[in-house]
Amino acid sequence: MRVALYARVSTEEQTHGYSIDAQIEALRAWAKENDHKVVGEYLDPGVSARKTPAKRPKLQELLEDIPTKKIELIAFTKLDRWTRNVRGYYQVQDILDKNHVAWNAILERYETESVNGRFLTNLMLSVSEQEADRTAERIKVVFDRKVLMGEAITRSLPLGYKIENKHVVPDENAPAALAMFEHYAQHGNKQAARDMLQNQFGISLPHSTITHMLQNTLYKGQYRDNPQYCEAIVPAELFDRVQDDMNRRSTWTPPSGRVYLFPGLLVCAECGRRLTVCSSGGKRVRYRCPHHYMMHLCPHDTSIREDALEAQLLDYLSDVVAEQDVQFAPKQKKSRINRAAVEGKLNRLKELYIDGDITKEKYIADRDRLTAMLLEKQESPQKPKIVLGRDFVKNYTEIPKERKKLFWREIIDHIDIDRENHLFIYFR
Repeated sequence: MRVALYARVSTEEQTHGYSIDAQIEALRAWAKENDHKVVGEYLDPGVSARKTPAKRPKLQELLEDIPTKKIELIAFTKLDRWTRNVRGYYQVQDILDKNHVAWNAILERYETESVNGRFLTNLMLSVSEQEADRTAERIKVVFDRKVLMGEAITRSLPLGYKIENKHVVPDENAPAALAMFEHYAQHGNKQAARDMLQNQFGISLPHSTITHMLQNTLYKGQYRDNPQYCEAIVPAELFDRVQDDMNRRSTWTPPSGRVYLFPGLLVCAECGRRLTVCSSGGKRVRYRCPHHYMMHLCPHDTSIREDALEAQLLDYLSDVVAEQDVQFAPKQKKSRINRAAVEGKLNRLKELYIDGDITKEKYIADRDRLTAMLLEKQESPQKPKIVLGRDFVKNYTEIPKERKKLFWREIIDHIDIDRENHLFIYFR
């Protein structure tokens, strides 16, 4: 038979006897012993079996090669090398069934030809999936606790930080990191900030790294949901000012080259997710909630046309400046609270206290901090900090669409839209 050999190992398993080399050696010996012709070897090192098939590169390549190489059989050492995800298993199995391809776990006795065989296979996959989920859950609880305690959970740290006594602390490069933020805040140019690091501190970094650094909340002392995770290198006011400037300067356009006016600005008032663009060849541009249209988990089942939204916003601003040129004074914008995430933190914190993993004093302090976040009032919509002349609509219609997009980003922080397409506008 024409057989393809598949081997997989996750990073943690590299040191527990599941190495790629050991698997592929056993598979080659098995194929030779059974007179099979090996038409391909597909190796996924460092890839978890809990990942969906689409996120396992060599598995995807194998599935694409099934018709072209006329593969009749796929061999792997054990079922958990193939998958630990029941849903993913049946996604792949559908492809195999359509192409009349069988599989063999050479070190285990599984088959899918009989009812009992399919039942045992499904049972084993469910057990493996549960085991992986329980392990992931335990690791997540441990990591959440470490973050609450201000302990490091990764050695991958940005410029200016190091690990000392299990905690993240500034190192000798902290002044360079601060200088980068100050330089960007003054000039608004990432490349210039990168050149400054090279010329003044002898630190050479890729442009993409500069972008990630400027967005890393660790620099203001925050990591995940702990705003006091470590000592800040960058003052919070400076960090937030840099984020606002970077958002205003963002002019990303889709690969098609088309320009959409409101990407990233529209928020579903039902579930809190960003609305995405739906377009037919660049015409009839609409925005809709992906959580409803892709997963049917949000009641927001309507979409809003881009041109209609643009007209509503222009009408609103026209009414505001109908009598005279005006300038609106902004209020300080508060951060939006992810209530589900905070409530989850409260539940895990309670579990840590019940299990005796944290002290009563620590529990009360963190509980009060998280509860205060839930009770914090969200800011009501504010008028924009911008001067608009009485002819601004005429001027707006004459500028290119790219500049129109920048105009809205300069004055609008976000717009909440409910399922009746009511707008709740939050200006900068």
